[in-house]
Amino acid sequence: MRRLSALLVAVLLGAVTPITATTPASGAATTGLIAGSVDDRASGAPVAGVCVYAYAAPGQRDASTTGVVYRAITEGDGSYELVVPIANYAVEFDPSCGGTVSSPCALQYYFGQLDLDDANYVQTSAVSPITGIDAHLGVGYSISRPSRGC
Repeated sequence: MRRLSALLVAVLLGAVTPITATTPASGAATTGLIAGSVDDRASGAPVAGVCVYAYAAPGQRDASTTGVVYRAITEGDGSYELVVPIANYAVEFDPSCGGTVSSPCALQYYFGQLDLDDANYVQTSAVSPITGIDAHLGVGYSISRPSRGC
């Protein structure tokens, strides 16, 4: 009876004690999450359909990030999520999606930078998502030449 009571207590304690799974070092997470939102700087309204690209910083240790571009498109509420390998990334917000969509908004990089050379890099982590990587897009300008025909 005493052994049965000890077993019952162990089972009950097991039911209320949180069980945490551990991942062996060889199976450690190798991806991270970059998330944020995009809005119109003037109105604060969310901007849907913006292509968000993540470019790995030069000289990353993980060869899987070299030359690979990760892309997400903002949802109706302006939010996006990018799942990427652990590395440092420049995050670009391109409302024209590489010139495939017409947009009055200007392309920019995270933290309001206007070109890749000045981009602020975001370091991803397997431990927690990197959130708040937002953009507040302003109106863009373009210069075009009148068409002269063939």
